[in-house]
Amino acid sequence: MSKKTSSKIFKKLVNSPVGIIAEFIVNKLASENGCEPLRNYFLEIQTGKTPPMSNPEYYASNDIEWIKPSDIGGNMILSAKDFISKKAVEDKKATIYKPNTVLFNCIGNLGRLGLVKQIASSNQQITGVLFNDQVHPEFVYYHFLTKEDEFYKLSSQTTLPIINQKGLGNLDFTCPNVSVQKEVVRFLEYCKECLDDSSYPTNSDFELSNVILDFSNKAFKAFYTQRSLLAEFENQLTQLGNLNQGILQEAVQGKLVKQDPKDEPASKLLERIKEEKAKSGKKEKHLPPIKPEEIPFEIPENWVWCRFNEIYDIRDGTHDSPKYHKEGYPFITSKNLVNGELNFSDIKYISLEDHIEFSKRSKVEVDDILFAMIGTIGNPVIIKRIEKEFSIKNVALFKNFAKELIYTKFIFWLLIFFTNELKSQSRGGIQKFVSLQILRSLTIPLPPLSEQKRIVAEIEKQLAKTKQLKEHIIANQQATEQLLKALLHQAFEVGE
Repeated sequence: MSKKTSSKIFKKLVNSPVGIIAEFIVNKLASENGCEPLRNYFLEIQTGKTPPMSNPEYYASNDIEWIKPSDIGGNMILSAKDFISKKAVEDKKATIYKPNTVLFNCIGNLGRLGLVKQIASSNQQITGVLFNDQVHPEFVYYHFLTKEDEFYKLSSQTTLPIINQKGLGNLDFTCPNVSVQKEVVRFLEYCKECLDDSSYPTNSDFELSNVILDFSNKAFKAFYTQRSLLAEFENQLTQLGNLNQGILQEAVQGKLVKQDPKDEPASKLLERIKEEKAKSGKKEKHLPPIKPEEIPFEIPENWVWCRFNEIYDIRDGTHDSPKYHKEGYPFITSKNLVNGELNFSDIKYISLEDHIEFSKRSKVEVDDILFAMIGTIGNPVIIKRIEKEFSIKNVALFKNFAKELIYTKFIFWLLIFFTNELKSQSRGGIQKFVSLQILRSLTIPLPPLSEQKRIVAEIEKQLAKTKQLKEHIIANQQATEQLLKALLHQAFEVGE
């Protein structure tokens, strides 16, 4: 299980009714029994270590599970995907934990924990605690399930948070008798089963107060209500996305605005564009005529089908990896194309010499369009202004050589619409890419210039409305996320 996945699963449990109920129970027990430092219940505390990788014998056999932070969070009972050999233990290069030891992630992402039911080991980011017979280890898990903030409060204030053995010992812990601890664990495990089944904890066969049982039902009811509402909002956002795509679909099919018989036919417009391209002197490989099967839908009579490279000069940035500098010329890649804008918050810099060399191939100018073509595909950006020159890598560059004949904003929306089609034609394994050949040969509809402008105006008008709807839905989502907290806060007060 990856670190990201285990952390996500743990967080999901924390925010579920199980985590909420666990917090309620622990707080109630603490008010009744008080708290003591966790160290008062230590039988043994050890921090893990990593056997030297230089000795392959330490990893030659699967004798002992070797826990890493990525293994903590998915389940209460831990299991590892990596192992070490007995030799690592014999040479005192590994820490050994006894069964029922609780392991805490103590470096980086603090607060996650679990326990081992067999002899195990771990790396140095993990500290294991074996508790005395006053403590049920599973109760420790639920006690600290929602106490992430407490770990951070006791951690060292560095770039990478660390809570040492002393810090762990300073954590507050409430310790009712073991029979109560076991009953709490039994009830919370039952609540987990109910959550998995999307049911309610109606079984009252537990030696716990009615206050706890009543609160638990309220927690589940509030959670299911919230989950249902959030699912509906997600559905609304999906439908809104479909509506936006439908608007673009009508736009590129000539159904969004009325045709004007006074407009110059697109066939004549295309001829004039080709004349302008010929004047530029740029020579490109000839592409075959458009076949009937390449035409995906019907368009108005005064429109025309063409290949993208007939109306635009399409290039790409460098594929080299130059030396980076603290200062210099920004080096734009796919990750810097965000929501129709260039994002310079995470940028690398190259030298003037490299910038000049890369610009010979792909100099970016105002009114050009950038399009991510490797890794992330799409996210077109119109260059509206250039405050400082920059170079590009693994990004397609669409240059308009007939600016008086083609409306750049229309091409932008055309690229948005055809992004899914281009993704379907992408190649590669983990890192997908779409080639210049595919971009240049893409069959696109070309309307008259005047209609291009009318289409863009209508697209922007309608998408402005859907944007408002999206903002309203997101606001409702955020309010609903607060609903669970509000309802349970009220329940907490009743419980108190």
